[in-house]
Amino acid sequence: MEQLYALIDEVATEKQNGSHVVAAMIVAGILRGSKYWTLEMLDELWRKLTPFLSKVLPHLTSQTCGYWHSCFQYSMEDVDPRRIHHLIHYFHQLINDRETGITSTETSRWYLIQCLEGLEWRIPSIWGEINEKGKELLDNSSSSIRKNLVSLLAISVSFGVNWKDGILTRHPDIDTFFDYLCDRLGQTIETYEKVSPTNEMTLNDPETKKAFDFFESGKHSV
Repeated sequence: MEQLYALIDEVATEKQNGSHVVAAMIVAGILRGSKYWTLEMLDELWRKLTPFLSKVLPHLTSQTCGYWHSCFQYSMEDVDPRRIHHLIHYFHQLINDRETGITSTETSRWYLIQCLEGLEWRIPSIWGEINEKGKELLDNSSSSIRKNLVSLLAISVSFGVNWKDGILTRHPDIDTFFDYLCDRLGQTIETYEKVSPTNEMTLNDPETKKAFDFFESGKHSV
């Protein structure tokens, strides 16, 4: 195993597509097979894997990110979440990581988080966190980040279930989410109406730009 860790650690910090293909395939195989490992073996695996994956993220490009997306997607396919709680914990950390300010890294981060869709309704608290954090970032200045967030937010509200007594599960409530969007849209319209097209200072105001970016996020199809 030590030789295997050394191999994937060596190739994943490179930017060549082939290196990431190799590393992603190795990790996918390990994660897929590890659902049958003992708890002690899993703890040891993730002590090595977590810092490794942290080094991978900053080196991802739009193409190599797809390889890792496939890696995690395969690892979660038709699996009981209780058997991959270390992997889910890693994604939970990824959701709550501080923003780096680097567009490519943030775009990759939110794209990878979409892999959780395979776990569907089984992780309601995670979808709740994604919904809360994602909707606050809809005014991000990057179109690519907003696009990934829009997709994630749509996923986060798609697994709610109404029981016979009318009580929802712990998944984000779509009605509450739409109420939030309507409020934000109302604020955006108010900001837009105050802007003078001939006043460059007003157009460059940070709050005005955020309002316009929020409005632009509505153009991204899911």
